[in-house]
Amino acid sequence: HKTSLKFWYTQIGYDAKEKMRNANRSLNKRTRQYNKKQIKLGIKGLDVKLRGAKETELIIIGGDNSSGKTTLMSQFILQTINQNKKVYFYNGELGEEFLKDWLFLQASGGNGIERIEDTQFGVYDYAVNDETYKKIDNWLDKKLFITTDGSCSNQFEILERMKSAYDKEKCFLFVIDNLSSISFTGSEKESELQGQFIAILKDFAKQKNVCVLVVTHTTKERGFYDKKSIKGSGKVTDLADTVLMIEKKDTKDEFGKIIKTESSIHISKNRFFGILAEIKTGFNIRTKRIFDLSNSELEENLKYKWENITEGEEAFFKFYDDDFDIDFSKF
Repeated sequence: HKTSLKFWYTQIGYDAKEKMRNANRSLNKRTRQYNKKQIKLGIKGLDVKLRGAKETELIIIGGDNSSGKTTLMSQFILQTINQNKKVYFYNGELGEEFLKDWLFLQASGGNGIERIEDTQFGVYDYAVNDETYKKIDNWLDKKLFITTDGSCSNQFEILERMKSAYDKEKCFLFVIDNLSSISFTGSEKESELQGQFIAILKDFAKQKNVCVLVVTHTTKERGFYDKKSIKGSGKVTDLADTVLMIEKKDTKDEFGKIIKTESSIHISKNRFFGILAEIKTGFNIRTKRIFDLSNSELEENLKYKWENITEGEEAFFKFYDDDFDIDFSKF
C-alpha cells in the first residue's frame, strides 16, 4: 500500500509538472508568433484578431466572383508598401495598367481624383488625375514588382520570378492572384498540381521568412465563406495558416437593380491564434476601399506616404497601440 501511495503522489507530481511544461510550451509558441516580423493589414478587425500578416505565413483569400478578393488583396499591398516593405505581385487575369488604375484609386484616398463620364452608355467612374498618378507611381517605383499573365505562363516561371524578387529586392509580401489563372504544367491532375504548388509556396514562406498571399475562387456547393468551399485541392486550406473568406450579398429590387449590398470578411482559419470571426465591412465606390464598419472614418481617410503626410498614418497605427499590447500572463 505504501508503494502504491508513493507512486500515486509521484504521478500527481509528474502530471502537474507535465501540465506546467505544456503550458510553457504553449506560452513560448504564442510568444514566438507575437515576435514574428509582421505588417498591419489596415482593417481593424483583421489586425486585432490576426495580429497582421506575419513572416512564414501562408494566407488564402477566397470568395465568389466580384466579391472583393482582388480589392482586399490590393489594399494589403498598399499597406505593406506604406510600412516600408516591398511586394511581388502576380496577376493572371488583368493587365498591369488596369491593376495600376485600381491600386492608384485606393492609394489616392479620394485626393486628386476626377469623375469620368461615359456619355454613350450614361455611366461614370473615377480615376486619378495625371499629377496624382505621377506621385503615386513614383512612390510605388522599386517597391512593387508586377508580373501579369502575358509574361509568365506556368507555376515554375512564377516561382522563378518570386525567387528573383526575394534575392534581388528582398520583397516581404508575395501575392498570387489568382490560383485558377495559372496554367499548371505537369502530368498529374490540375488539383494535384495546385496542391504541390501551394506546398512549395508554404516552404518558400518559411525558408525566406516572408508572407505569401494566394487569391482563389470558391465552389457553389456550400456557403462560400466556408473554407471547405475553396475550389481545387484540399491542400490549399490544409497548408494555409490563415483563410479569409469574403461574403457579399446584394439585395435587388423587382427590376433587378441592386439597392443594397452587405459584405463581410470571415476568418475561417487562424492557425497562430485560433480566433475565428466575422468582420462587417463597407466599400467606398470612389476610392475602391474596403473598410471595417466599426472603424470606417479612420480607414476610409487613411493617407499613404506618397502624399508626404505622416499624420494620417501615425494616427491610424496609434489607434491599434492598445490592442497590440499583449499581457502574456493571460495565456
